[in-house]
Amino acid sequence: MKVDVSAVRNSEELHDLLAKTFGFPAYYGKNWDAFNECIAEDARVSSVVEVSGIDQLRSRLPRDADLLRRSLTNFAEESRDPKVTVDFI
Repeated sequence: MKVDVSAVRNSEELHDLLAKTFGFPAYYGKNWDAFNECIAEDARVSSVVEVSGIDQLRSRLPRDADLLRRSLTNFAEESRDPKVTVDFI
C-alpha cells in the first residue's frame, strides 16, 4: 500500500487522500481522532504501508506530518498482524 503526500497543500487535502488510500467509510471525520479510529477499525491494511513525500509534507504542514507519522507508527506497533509495517521515504 503506497501513499504519496508530497503534493498535499492543506489538511483537508491530506485527509481526503488518506481516506481514499485506506478505504475509510463515508462518515470519516477528516481529523486526527477520526483517522486513528478508522485506521484501527476500518482500514484495509494487511502489509507494508509506504508513505512517500513526508519531508515535503513536513515543510508545508509540520503538525500534520508529525501526527501522520505518529498515528501510522502506533497503528503498526499495535497491529496484531506482524506483516503490517510502515516506511516513510
